Amino acid sequence: DAECNVHMGVYADECARKYGISRELQDEYTKRSYENATSARINGVLQKQIVSVKENEDIDEQVSRLNEEKMKKLRPVFVSNGTI
Repeated sequence: DAECNVHMGVYADECARKYGISRELQDEYTKRSYENATSARINGVLQKQIVSVKENEDIDEQVSRLNEEKMKKLRPVFVSNGTI
């Protein structure tokens, strides 16, 4: 936030704490989001929205890179005892 000089991630952590959104729930949401994106890619749902930057590069490769075990071990970034 430019006005208060506080990173938006700090506010996200405060919201998670206020509304009881646990790290586990955040990880489940992330996993489901990756699964939905993978399904959309496989079924061509987003194909018209992906523009190749390099020759023969017409898929979003990031979607297939989810490492659930690594994700669960990520440390908080914005607040030392946070969940974001």
